[in-house]
Amino acid sequence: MLDHIDVLSSDLSDELKLLPNWFEDNCVGRWKRRGNGRHPPLFPTRMWNQYRRTIAGEDRSNNHVEAKHRKVYAELGSNHPVISRFTEGIRTVQRGRDAYYEQLISGKNPNQKLLKHIKAQSKHRKTI
Repeated sequence: MLDHIDVLSSDLSDELKLLPNWFEDNCVGRWKRRGNGRHPPLFPTRMWNQYRRTIAGEDRSNNHVEAKHRKVYAELGSNHPVISRFTEGIRTVQRGRDAYYEQLISGKNPNQKLLKHIKAQSKHRKTI
Protein backbone atom coordinates (compact mmCIF):
# COMPACT_ATOMS: atom_id res chain seq x y z
CA MET A 1 0.00 0.00 0.00
CA LEU A 2 2.78 2.41 0.91
CA ASP A 3 4.44 2.06 -2.51
CA HIS A 4 1.12 2.86 -4.17
CA ILE A 5 0.80 6.12 -2.25
CA ASP A 6 4.16 7.30 -3.60
CA VAL A 7 3.24 6.32 -7.17
CA LEU A 8 -0.15 8.05 -6.97
CA SER A 9 1.35 11.16 -5.40
CA SER A 10 3.80 11.64 -8.23
CA ASP A 11 0.98 11.69 -10.83
CA LEU A 12 -1.35 14.17 -9.08
CA SER A 13 -1.79 17.85 -9.78
CA ASP A 14 -0.65 20.33 -7.12
CA GLU A 15 -4.21 20.88 -5.88
CA LEU A 16 -4.77 17.16 -5.33
CA LYS A 17 -1.42 16.50 -3.64
CA LEU A 18 -2.97 17.64 -0.37
CA LEU A 19 -5.01 14.45 -0.21
CA PRO A 20 -2.13 11.94 -0.15
CA ASN A 21 -0.26 14.28 2.20
CA TRP A 22 -3.19 14.15 4.62
CA PHE A 23 -3.40 10.38 4.23
CA GLU A 24 0.32 10.02 4.94
CA ASP A 25 0.16 12.20 8.06
CA ASN A 26 -2.94 10.55 9.49
CA CYS A 27 -3.04 6.95 8.24
CA VAL A 28 0.38 5.61 7.23
CA GLY A 29 2.97 8.04 8.62
CA ARG A 30 5.55 10.23 6.90
CA TRP A 31 8.92 8.92 5.76
CA LYS A 32 11.69 9.53 8.28
CA ARG A 33 14.39 11.92 7.06
CA ARG A 34 17.01 9.19 6.96
CA GLY A 35 14.72 7.02 4.87
CA ASN A 36 14.71 4.13 7.33
CA GLY A 37 10.98 3.67 7.77
CA ARG A 38 8.04 5.86 8.59
CA HIS A 39 6.92 7.84 11.60
CA PRO A 40 3.88 6.40 13.39
CA PRO A 41 0.63 7.75 11.91
CA LEU A 42 -1.93 9.72 13.88
CA PHE A 43 -4.46 6.90 13.35
CA PRO A 44 -2.78 3.46 13.28
CA THR A 45 -4.05 0.86 10.81
CA ARG A 46 -5.62 -1.23 13.58
CA MET A 47 -7.96 1.72 14.25
CA TRP A 48 -9.29 2.07 10.71
CA ASN A 49 -8.96 -1.38 9.22
CA GLN A 50 -12.35 -3.06 8.74
CA TYR A 51 -11.11 -6.42 7.43
CA ARG A 52 -11.51 -8.31 10.72
CA ARG A 53 -14.93 -6.79 11.40
CA THR A 54 -16.13 -7.65 7.89
CA ILE A 55 -14.98 -11.27 8.16
CA ALA A 56 -16.60 -11.59 11.61
CA GLY A 57 -19.89 -10.20 10.25
CA GLU A 58 -19.80 -7.29 12.69
CA ASP A 59 -21.07 -3.79 11.94
CA ARG A 60 -18.50 -1.79 10.01
CA SER A 61 -19.84 1.60 11.02
CA ASN A 62 -21.55 3.33 13.87
CA ASN A 63 -24.77 4.01 11.95
CA HIS A 64 -26.77 2.49 14.79
CA VAL A 65 -25.36 5.17 17.11
CA GLU A 66 -26.20 7.88 14.57
CA ALA A 67 -29.77 6.55 14.40
CA LYS A 68 -30.08 6.85 18.18
CA HIS A 69 -28.75 10.42 18.04
CA ARG A 70 -31.35 11.31 15.39
CA LYS A 71 -34.05 9.81 17.57
CA VAL A 72 -32.96 11.88 20.57
CA TYR A 73 -32.75 15.06 18.45
CA ALA A 74 -36.22 14.38 17.06
CA GLU A 75 -37.59 13.92 20.56
CA LEU A 76 -35.90 17.08 21.84
CA GLY A 77 -37.04 19.16 18.89
CA SER A 78 -33.76 21.11 18.68
CA ASN A 79 -30.01 20.77 18.96
CA HIS A 80 -29.74 23.05 22.01
CA PRO A 81 -32.89 22.68 24.14
CA VAL A 82 -33.38 24.30 27.53
CA ILE A 83 -32.61 22.00 30.45
CA SER A 84 -36.25 21.20 31.29
CA ARG A 85 -36.98 20.17 27.66
CA PHE A 86 -33.74 18.17 27.58
CA THR A 87 -34.52 16.18 30.74
CA GLU A 88 -38.10 15.49 29.65
CA GLY A 89 -36.89 14.38 26.19
CA ILE A 90 -34.29 12.05 27.71
CA ARG A 91 -36.94 10.56 30.00
CA THR A 92 -39.24 9.93 27.02
CA VAL A 93 -36.47 8.23 25.06
CA GLN A 94 -35.56 6.14 28.12
CA ARG A 95 -39.18 5.04 28.56
CA GLY A 96 -39.15 3.84 24.95
CA ARG A 97 -35.91 1.92 25.50
CA ASP A 98 -37.29 0.40 28.71
CA ALA A 99 -40.42 -0.78 26.88
CA TYR A 100 -38.28 -2.30 24.11
CA TYR A 101 -36.12 -4.06 26.71
CA GLU A 102 -39.21 -5.49 28.40
CA GLN A 103 -40.39 -6.84 25.04
CA LEU A 104 -37.04 -8.56 24.52
CA ILE A 105 -37.19 -10.09 27.99
CA SER A 106 -40.71 -11.39 27.36
CA GLY A 107 -39.42 -13.30 24.32
CA LYS A 108 -39.98 -10.97 21.38
CA ASN A 109 -37.18 -11.20 18.81
CA PRO A 110 -35.14 -8.05 18.16
CA ASN A 111 -35.70 -6.12 14.94
CA GLN A 112 -33.99 -7.74 11.96
CA LYS A 113 -31.56 -5.95 9.67
CA LEU A 114 -33.01 -4.66 6.43
CA LEU A 115 -32.54 -7.00 3.48
CA LYS A 116 -30.43 -4.43 1.61
CA HIS A 117 -27.99 -4.34 4.54
CA ILE A 118 -27.81 -8.13 4.72
CA LYS A 119 -27.09 -8.32 0.96
CA ALA A 120 -24.41 -5.61 1.21
CA GLN A 121 -22.72 -7.45 4.09
CA SER A 122 -22.73 -10.69 2.09
CA LYS A 123 -21.26 -8.88 -0.94
CA HIS A 124 -18.44 -7.44 1.20
CA ARG A 125 -17.58 -10.87 2.59
CA LYS A 126 -17.43 -12.36 -0.92
CA THR A 127 -15.05 -9.64 -2.11
CA ILE A 128 -12.65 -10.41 0.68
